[in-house]
Amino acid sequence: MPIILWSAFGVFSQLAFVRLFSTTAGETTYYGNVFFIIAIFALSCGFFTHKLARFYYLIPLVVLLNYATVRWLGTYNLLQQLPGEFQWVSVANLRPKEANFDLQLAVLLLCTVLVPAMVLIGAKQGAHMVSGNYQKQGYVLMAVGGILGALVFTLQNQFLPSQWVLFLIWTGSFLAILWREQQLVPDRRGWVVALLSTVGLLAMGWSFSSQHDWSPYQRIDVVDNPGNATKDLLTNGFYISTIHLHGADALHQDPTWILHTTPFQSVQPGDRVLVLGSGGGTADVREAIYHGAGSITAVEIDPEFISLGTKYDPDRSYLKPQVTTHVNDARRFLNTCREKYDFIYMPFLDSQTNASNQSRFRLDSFLYTKEGLHLAYSKLSDRGVFFVSFATATPWIRQRMFHLLEEATQTEISVFNIPGRIQTYYVASHGRTINDFPAPFVDARQQFTSETNELVPTDDWPFLYSQFAGIPKEHLRLIYTLCILMLSLFLLSRNFSPAPAPSDRPAPSALGVYAFFSGAAFFFIQIRTISALTPWFGATYISQAMVVMGVILSSLGGALLAFYSRALSTWLAWALLFASVALGFFASELFHPLYGTLFPSVPCFLIILLLPTFFAGYVYLQYLHGLSSQAVLQMQLWNMVGGAIGGLAEGAVIITGFRNSLWIVTAFYVLAFLAAQMRTAKLAE
Repeated sequence: MPIILWSAFGVFSQLAFVRLFSTTAGETTYYGNVFFIIAIFALSCGFFTHKLARFYYLIPLVVLLNYATVRWLGTYNLLQQLPGEFQWVSVANLRPKEANFDLQLAVLLLCTVLVPAMVLIGAKQGAHMVSGNYQKQGYVLMAVGGILGALVFTLQNQFLPSQWVLFLIWTGSFLAILWREQQLVPDRRGWVVALLSTVGLLAMGWSFSSQHDWSPYQRIDVVDNPGNATKDLLTNGFYISTIHLHGADALHQDPTWILHTTPFQSVQPGDRVLVLGSGGGTADVREAIYHGAGSITAVEIDPEFISLGTKYDPDRSYLKPQVTTHVNDARRFLNTCREKYDFIYMPFLDSQTNASNQSRFRLDSFLYTKEGLHLAYSKLSDRGVFFVSFATATPWIRQRMFHLLEEATQTEISVFNIPGRIQTYYVASHGRTINDFPAPFVDARQQFTSETNELVPTDDWPFLYSQFAGIPKEHLRLIYTLCILMLSLFLLSRNFSPAPAPSDRPAPSALGVYAFFSGAAFFFIQIRTISALTPWFGATYISQAMVVMGVILSSLGGALLAFYSRALSTWLAWALLFASVALGFFASELFHPLYGTLFPSVPCFLIILLLPTFFAGYVYLQYLHGLSSQAVLQMQLWNMVGGAIGGLAEGAVIITGFRNSLWIVTAFYVLAFLAAQMRTAKLAE
C-alpha cells in the first residue's frame, strides 16, 4: 500500500538526516536528537499541506540542497564551549580549520533546510491517507511503515555504513516510489528533475564517502603523522586515538612513552588482563602483551577501530593467540562476563556520539556511572588492580571522577598525574600493592581528598559532563529559538491545506488535546525505557535500534489489539496504563537482571518497561474508532506535535533523572485523560 511506502520512506529520511548531518559536520553530532525532533515535526505539519503533494518529485533536489549545505558547514570550525558542560571536541580539535561559524546557528540552519523534504513526504502521506479513506486502519499502516523504515536504516547503518550506500538506498527507494506514482499520473518533468537530482546527490556522496572510513557510529579519518610514526584516528573530524607504527621494543626507547607504559608495569607474568575500549590496540593491548600478560581480553565498541589496528599495527597485537577481541559495548560485556581478571584497564572513553537519536546520553554515559564502575571493579580477582585513565583539564570533572570511583569501589583510590598535563590515572587495588608511579608522575591523592563532590553520576542520572543538575542556558536559548521555528512552520503549513470536503469531519478539539499530551507523554516513556535498558543491552547501535523498535512494536501491538478486539474497556485500559507507569518507578529495584530484589529477570524487566507503551497504543486506537480519515490524520498531527514538544523538553531529565521523569509522564497522561473525558462528556450530552 502506498501509505506504508511513504511512511517507511519518511522514517528512513528522519534517521538519514541525523546520520548525514552528524558525520559530515561532526560538531553537530551532539544535537542529533534535535534534528530528529524537527524532522518529525516537519513531517507532521506536512500531513495537511495537500497542495504541495504534487511537488513530491522535488524531494531528491531538496535533499541535494541539504547535503550541499552540510558539506559547506563541514568546512568551518563549529566549536562552541558550553559553560558547565564539558565537550571533548573542545580539546580534541588538534587540527583547527581556518574559519569559524557558530555551532547553534549551524544547527538552526540545518533544522531549517531539512524541513522542505520532510514536509513533502508528509504531504504525500496525508494525501494517500485521505484519498484511500483509511480511517483508523491508516494509523496502523503508518506505524508498520515506520517500523520497516527504521529496520532498513538500522541494517544499512550497521552493515554498510558508508554515506554513499545511505544515499543509494535513500534515492533508490524514492525512485521506486516515484515509478509507482508516475504510473498513475505520468509527469516527464518530474522524472527529469528527480533523476538529475539523484545523479548529483550520488556523485557528491561518492566523492566524499570514498575519502573516509565509516563505522555504524561515525566517519573515521586516518591521518598520517610521519614525524611521530603514527596514524591518528579522527572521528567526525576530531582526534580520538592513535595507532603507533613503531614496534613495542622501539617505543620503549622513547622517554615520552612512559605516559602509556607506566600502568602496565603492574602487570605480572600470566595475568588475565581486560582492556575496556581498546581502540587500535597498539597502546593498551600491546603493552599488556609486552609485560607478559597470560591472556588479554580486548573490548571495543567500534569494529572499524579493530580493523584499522589490525591493518597498521606492525606487531599485529589483535592477532596474537593470547588476545581475544569483543566488538561490544563495555557495559554490556561487563553485564554478561563471568570471568575474573587480575588487571583491568579502562582508557579514556569519551565520545561525542549520541547513543540514541531519542536522547542526549552518549555512547560512554553508562560506563562512567556508579553502577558501571562498580561492575568493572567487581570483575577483579582477589589480587587484581583496576586502572582508569582519564583526560581532562577541567578541575571539577577530575574531582567528580575521584569521588565516583570511591563510591563505586568503596575502597581508597590512588591518583597519579603529570603536572600541566590533562591525563590522570586513578587506581583501585583489590589485594595488589601498587608502587608509586615514576617521575614525572606525582601522587595527587591529597588534592582530591580535600574537596567533596555531592553530585555523582548513576544509571538514573548518567551525565558525567554536566556540572549541575540543570539545563545550560545555551540549550534553553536554542530550545526557545526552535520553538519559534516550529510555530512558524506550523502556521505556514496551514496556508497549504485544502478546503475540507463537506463529508470531512475534523477531529473533536478535545481529542486533539488528548493526542497532543499523549504524544508528549509517549516520548518521555520512550526515553525512560531506552535509558533503563541501555545499561543492560549496551549502547551499541544495533541494541539501541532494537530497543527503539521494541518500544514502537509494543505500542503497535496494543493498537492492533484495540483494532481487532475491544477486550478492554476504555476505563480499564486507562487504569492499566496508569498502573504500568506506576510500576515503572520500581522496575530497576524489583526486576533488574543484576540488581532486582523481587524477581531479577531480563524478560520481566523488558516487559515491565514496555507495558506503558502497549496500553498507550491500546488507548490511542480506542479514540480513533468512528473517525474519518481526515480526523485520524489530524489526531496524528497533534500526537506527533506533542511528541516533538516532549522531545524538546527532554532536557528536564538532567534535573529529575530518568526515573523521576515518570512524574512528567504521569502529569501528561492525566492531562490527556481529562481532555478525553471532556470528549466523552460531550458525546453523553
